[in-house]
Amino acid sequence: MSDWPAPGYYDGDDLLDIGVFRSSTGLWALRGVSRFYFGGTADTALAADYDGNGIFEAGIFRPASGLWAIRGLTRLYFGGSNDSPVPADYSGNGSSEIGIYRFNSGLWAVTGLTRVYYGGSSDMPAAR
Repeated sequence: MSDWPAPGYYDGDDLLDIGVFRSSTGLWALRGVSRFYFGGTADTALAADYDGNGIFEAGIFRPASGLWAIRGLTRLYFGGSNDSPVPADYSGNGSSEIGIYRFNSGLWAVTGLTRVYYGGSSDMPAAR
C-alpha cells in the first residue's frame, strides 16, 4: 500500500480536510485544497501546523537518514531509523515542534525544548 491518510487543517477554516500522501510518487492530494509532490517512498507523512499560523504544512520524516522536511519552512536532521516521529505542540505556543520517541531507551527528544526518558520498548508513543 502506498497511500496514507493525511488529514489536516490545510485551508485555514475550522473543518478538517481530507488528505492522502501517496508515497510511491510523493503526491499529496488534499481534497478541495491542493495537489503537489513532496517526499517519496521511504518517507513518513507528518502534516502539522509547524509555524503556528493555524494551517497545516506538509512534512516528512525519512528514517534512514533522520531527515525532517517541512514544505516551505525547513529541512533538518533529527532522529533516525530506530525512532518514531512524534511532532506536537509540546511548548504550548500553537505550533508543532519536531520530536522523536526512541523505543529501545524510552527517550523523548524535542528539538530546542527537551530530552526526557519516559516509557520503554513495549510502549507506543502518543502525542496530541
